[in-house]
Amino acid sequence: MLEDQVEQLQTKLSVAEIAKARLEDENAALRQHKGSKGQQQPQQPSQEKDPHGGHGGRSDGAESDHASTESMTIMRTRMLSLTRQRDQLREQLQEAFEIQLAMQERPGGKPSEWNVDDFKRLELALEEKTAELSIWKERAIALEKVVERIRMIKDKPEPTGLNLDRGSTTDSESVISVSSAGGRSQHHTLEELDQVVLRLERRLERRDQELQEVVLEAKRQADQRLEAWKSKWVQVVQRKNAEIHRFQVELESLMAAVNRDRARMAAAMKK
Repeated sequence: MLEDQVEQLQTKLSVAEIAKARLEDENAALRQHKGSKGQQQPQQPSQEKDPHGGHGGRSDGAESDHASTESMTIMRTRMLSLTRQRDQLREQLQEAFEIQLAMQERPGGKPSEWNVDDFKRLELALEEKTAELSIWKERAIALEKVVERIRMIKDKPEPTGLNLDRGSTTDSESVISVSSAGGRSQHHTLEELDQVVLRLERRLERRDQELQEVVLEAKRQADQRLEAWKSKWVQVVQRKNAEIHRFQVELESLMAAVNRDRARMAAAMKK
């Protein structure tokens, strides 16, 4: 959109320069015509009169000279106005280029905030966090399998002491004590694994939530900056369009005045 506006400004500037050159050529032609007419007037008879006894040729020549002088004055004024408009248009074009450069990079050569590279970097960070999250999920699944296996081992009957001879009271008591100690150790290990799994799940949930908040905040800030830039450039483009329209109207009025002067000069030359 900005490139189109810059191209339009350049086109208008070239049109203004062409119109100025055309006006300068017409002004030179008027001066040359006036000089040649002034050289031809002394050769004409001074006593030439119209049928009513008046000096018709002199009055027509004076009126033609007055009209030419007036048209030249108008053309000079229009040329000065056109020159000023051209200079203003060049300044506006330079300002548009500076604004475009300011959008692309900040002063000092540093890249602007939240450009395409920043979004790509953010996407890479999101992918890395997602990969890390998948790794933690795989570890949690592996721990769940370990816990399930421990539960299955715990639910199985213990063969120790079931098929042994119960004649010895000491052996039976030792087997019972060993089995109870093993059950307590397995129960203690299962609880610890459950706690570890819970901690990992909570940590993964927090990491996922924090990552989502970071992504949402980055998108919100990027949207705000984009809307600010859009509103600013809409105002700039509207102002430039208004100035271009005003310049076009003045140029059309100038061309209409030139056409009227041409018609007047043609009529005067026919007389």
